[in-house]
Amino acid sequence: MALTLNHVIKRFGDFTAVNQLSLEMPEKQMFGFLGANGAGKTTTFRMILDLLKPTSGEILWNGRKLTYRDSQLIGYLPEERGLYPKIKVSEQLAYFGKLKGMTKKQAQTEAKRWLESFGATEYYDKKVEELSKGNQQKIQWRVF
Repeated sequence: MALTLNHVIKRFGDFTAVNQLSLEMPEKQMFGFLGANGAGKTTTFRMILDLLKPTSGEILWNGRKLTYRDSQLIGYLPEERGLYPKIKVSEQLAYFGKLKGMTKKQAQTEAKRWLESFGATEYYDKKVEELSKGNQQKIQWRVF
């Protein structure tokens, strides 16, 4: 198993947001994490990405403790979009590529390559706010 959660608990004071969650996700698999509002989905993913620490339990990646450095190996697509609506898709992809250590030219090349592979080259010079919510999600999936 690539990702394993063993008896993970997250408390905020007296409130328990995640209670004894255990699950396994094999590598190179896609999963949906469904639940009612307040069920702990976002809190769980924040712990998986090491943005929050569990109160107890363990989160493992291929049998070892998961750290923030591993977060680039895990895709996470929240419902809310983390993109800048007034900025062009190409500029955002290049910006986030630079945050990941690419040069501006590398990031622009990768953005074009990815949009081509996705059949979405027409979005390159469009502002995010001009795209449908579904297409914003597609762009966000690549960024995050």
